[in-house]
Amino acid sequence: MGRTRAVIWLHAIRARRYLLSMISSSLTDTLWIVTLLLGFVLSGKTQLLAENLLGLIAWTIISNSAWMISGWVDYLGVLGLIEEHEARGTSVFLVLTGRIIPLLLSSGITSTITLIIFRIAGAEIAIHYPIHVLLTLILLVVQSAVYGLLLGALALKTGIPGYMFDIASLAFLGLALMPINEERLSQIIFVPLLGPQLATKLAGQQPLDSHLLFLLFLTTLLQIPILLVVIKKVSRDIQKTGIKIIGEL
Repeated sequence: MGRTRAVIWLHAIRARRYLLSMISSSLTDTLWIVTLLLGFVLSGKTQLLAENLLGLIAWTIISNSAWMISGWVDYLGVLGLIEEHEARGTSVFLVLTGRIIPLLLSSGITSTITLIIFRIAGAEIAIHYPIHVLLTLILLVVQSAVYGLLLGALALKTGIPGYMFDIASLAFLGLALMPINEERLSQIIFVPLLGPQLATKLAGQQPLDSHLLFLLFLTTLLQIPILLVVIKKVSRDIQKTGIKIIGEL
């Protein structure tokens, strides 16, 4: 627990120190969201704002997981901190997991600014089932963390930055605006990241059926053993052959 508390403290302190940088990144995500939703406003389809906003907020979590979690492998490598953490018995993957803190802060800032912009513009965005939305977002955060850690493991194994392997960010940006209903969601709910993203979008319109929530929870749960196996394999390889990333002497 001591190492876990230290990692949480590390990322909380860094989030405070680099708050302006985080706000800048969040503003970029906000511009993406506002630009995409502006089409619905101009066409008079304001009733679709809430559900598509939720889909795009979910997308920011997916997108940020690639940069804020796996992207930190390069940062740690340049500073030579991967070896330092490992020498002190702290797994680099524990450090990367702590990046969930700035990930959530960044997405939260993006959501807040976006809502303020549309409120000022006079557009009403009503979310009728916030508990269901919250549940799906929690599961999405878990899946996004798994995704980011897997990309980080690939970066450590191959020497290629994790975000270079990222295919979900752009692919799921367009899919965040697709029409969704329970029947369609039940067909794709097992797709990692996309399932909880569209479930979040649907949860803003109607309460999710219990079997959909169960399937989403099961899908999320099944991803964790896969991640643990990969982490164990990569950690063992690191100890034997060292890391394969671009750093400095």
